[in-house]
Amino acid sequence: MPDVEGSGIAGPEHGPGDVRGVRSTTRSQRRRASTSPRPGASQPYSSIPSSHPTSIVVGVGAIVTWEGRILLVQRGHPPMEGAWSIPGGRVEIDETLPQAVHREILEECALDVTVGDVAIILDRITRAADGSVVSHYLIIDFWATAAHDQVRARSDARDIGWFTLDQIRQLPTTTNLVQYLEEALRRRATGLPGCLVVSDWGG
Repeated sequence: MPDVEGSGIAGPEHGPGDVRGVRSTTRSQRRRASTSPRPGASQPYSSIPSSHPTSIVVGVGAIVTWEGRILLVQRGHPPMEGAWSIPGGRVEIDETLPQAVHREILEECALDVTVGDVAIILDRITRAADGSVVSHYLIIDFWATAAHDQVRARSDARDIGWFTLDQIRQLPTTTNLVQYLEEALRRRATGLPGCLVVSDWGG
């Protein structure tokens, strides 16, 4: 549901299996402020060439909870600009998955979180009309608990807020965000072991 090319727990926007839309840059990209349209801003996955991918892109996201509400960010760039999703981004070299989650939430939401267990794993492969692979994203979304509820939209987020599941159902969200959140929350409430695993081999 974090934002790969575009899930909160959100490829171009996760497509039929979209949870979020993972965005972010590497440390080296952030150091190249002179070549960035917005110094210090994160680069959306959609701007990363993927016509001939040579490796899987790994991203993370977080279902951040606070007193029965879930943290969502409103996407400020295509694809699905204006849609709401859970925050997240790309895993960088030399950091663990929990470290990547913590960094991304701090950068995007100005929020310190405690990272918990894995909530959702999304394996998304996008193919061209001839069957060739256009992109391959592996997104791991974690449960996370906020230290407080004071947040601020940073990076490429247009807006940010805390919402109940009922309120989220009324929002324009990235594809399948509500369904994934509902299932992840149901599994957590009933104590089902493991996490929700979703494979999307969209064209």
